[in-house]
Amino acid sequence: MATCSENGEAKLWDTITWQEKHLLRGHLLAVISVAFSPDGRRLATASSGKEAVKLWDVATGQEVATLEGQDRMFSRVMFSADGRAIAARTLFDSVVHLWRAPIWPEIGATERAGRAREPNK
Repeated sequence: MATCSENGEAKLWDTITWQEKHLLRGHLLAVISVAFSPDGRRLATASSGKEAVKLWDVATGQEVATLEGQDRMFSRVMFSADGRAIAARTLFDSVVHLWRAPIWPEIGATERAGRAREPNK
């Protein structure tokens, strides 16, 4: 189970023990909506501003992608039935924004490229 909050966090819960599994931090503003992918491996969280939707790995609780919006407040997020698209509806004017959901190999390639650009410490 996933919950969202006004403090920019979402939580993943174990529904057998009712213990918190992962605290998902990354949004600057309130997390307004959450949705699991059809395969249950990813969670989408919707917020406001440029970082409209974030994708999380359910198993690890790690953020895997940020889908940018146009500084809007998103009130509802969902995956398509095949998991290939993500839709989010804006709160005040009910405009639906669509993104292609990145697949796991694309997410891994982005992470590897990001690490390659990091300066050596």
